[in-house]
Formats: sequence, C-alpha cells, structure tokens
Amino acid sequence: MMTPPPSVVGVRFEGGLGDHILGMRVLRFVRRRFPQAAIVGYSDASGSDVQRDVIELSPFVSCVKCVFKKEGLSIVPREMGRFEHIREQCVEEMLRHPLIDTYGELMFVPASQALGIPIFTLLAEHPRIKIPTLAFATASRVLPGLAGRVLIGVNFQKYGIGVLRMYQHVIEGFIRELLTLSRNVVILNFWQTAATFSHWPEPAATIRCEQARQEAEFARELCELDPRIIPCCDAHIHTVAALLSQCRYFIGVDNGVKHLAWALNIPHTVLFPHSLNMRHVLRWLPDLHRVLPCNCTKDEFRSHVEYALECIKRCSKGQVAQ
Repeated sequence: MMTPPPSVVGVRFEGGLGDHILGMRVLRFVRRRFPQAAIVGYSDASGSDVQRDVIELSPFVSCVKCVFKKEGLSIVPREMGRFEHIREQCVEEMLRHPLIDTYGELMFVPASQALGIPIFTLLAEHPRIKIPTLAFATASRVLPGLAGRVLIGVNFQKYGIGVLRMYQHVIEGFIRELLTLSRNVVILNFWQTAATFSHWPEPAATIRCEQARQEAEFARELCELDPRIIPCCDAHIHTVAALLSQCRYFIGVDNGVKHLAWALNIPHTVLFPHSLNMRHVLRWLPDLHRVLPCNCTKDEFRSHVEYALECIKRCSKGQVAQ
C-alpha cells in the first residue's frame, strides 16, 4: 500500500537574515517535490522579526513559525544553528511532518539528499521573492519624488567601524564615481540604528549590537557627502526589498541586505575585507564573481566601477524607478 503524500512539509531556516535568504534556495525544489503540500517555514532565529518576515516574501511558503533555542546555552556563534540547541517543544512541532533543513554548516547536503537535487543545483539557485503590493506603496511614501531617478542601493553594516574607517576611501570613492555619471543618480543608503541579534549567544550579541550602532553613525556620515545620498533608516525588510527591486546597482558587504539584492538579481559589488576560503564561498558567497577586495588594486576598483556605470547607462525608459 502506497504511503499518501504529506499534506504539510516543513523547512527550517537558521541564523541571520543572509542565512535565511540563502536557505530559501531550496523552496522551489520543495514545492516541486511536494506539489500539493503546504510548506511551513520555521525561522530558527529566537523570534527575530526580520528573519521571519523575509521568509514571508517567498511565494512557496504558506506560513512562518518561530523556533527558539534552549535557555542557558553556552555556545559559540559558529555552533548556534545546530539542531540539538533547539527547545524540545519546537523540535516536536517541526518533526510532526517531513522536514528539510537548510543549516548552513551542513552545506545543503541533507536538503540535496532529501529532495533528490544535485547539491550544486541548489547552490546555484536564486530564491524566488514576491514583494507585497503594500511594500511598494510604503516605499513610495517613505521616499517620494523619485520617479524617473536612477537608484543605487548601498549598505555597509557587517565588519565593524574599524574596517569601515580603514576602507572609507574605497567606499566613498565608489559612491562619488556613480554620482558623477548623472544628476539623475540617487543613492539609497540603507542602515539599521538598533539592530538586534537575538539569535546570537552572549556576549557576542551585545558586542554585535554595539558594533551595529557605530556602523549606523558611519552610514549617517555618508549622507553628508552629497544631498543625493538619501537615508533609508530602519525600514521594514519588505520595504527594503521593494526599494532594492527598483535599484540599478547595489554596493555592499557580505550581509543580509546584499543577499537580498542578490536574490532580486540586482547587479552589485560586494566589498570583502578578508581572505577567502572555499568553505566560506560555498556557504555564503554565491556571487563570488562580484567580490571586490577592500584592499583592491586600482585596476580591480576600476573594473567594478566601469561595470556599475555600464549597468546604470543601460537604464532606459521603463527601467528606472516608477
């Protein structure tokens, strides 16, 4: 006797905003494997609104539920996504039906095996993003008067104020190059003033919150470079997605906002201050070809600037912000 197909399938997402977005690569394959099942997304981020809300942008997910860690855990950030750290009642809830796990440390191996999809097919996938109509309406109210302007998104919160100061000349140089192309270019400067890291263990969470506060001050300073650098501060992630979807280019670092720009197929540059290793590339950098080392040569810098300028010049009527 054949087993009937499940009516519900769960998918666990863990970690930060970028981890969740990268995990969303499996969802189209889950839908194909279980065409009639409701897909429940489990956001293992200790109740963080941002991670939960970004999963809601998937057209494949029926609902999103939050997953919480056990209390009193003493773990390092690298271990925080492990299944054994989840509260027992949350585990029981998830295991009531088939579960696909997107835990990044496992490099999508369990998902590949469960779905029968080659792992490099999963890694090459772009998440499907469906932005709510309300988010576009909110974006228009937040930033009125941008119809017909060429929008460029930037966000640099990740590596701390020390790294930002060290490579400030690269960041500002890139922005100035884009602004000089046309008076029609407008920079949307995204940042969070009070980022939360509830999914991180202490004391790392507190340290990261203070780091984000300092990075927010740096972002404010960028707006003083030119009146066409518009602050987009503390916007809801759906609004951020709506604004990014209208950008012709994005400059950022390897964080969640950059991953969202990548998922939306926005041409971009990823500033990266560290040396690369294969594990990091496979887990977090599907856009390795768009990485610009922060200590780049003049030729490397020029190559990225020229690519960005080419993307902006291709912006014709009907492709600019509406």
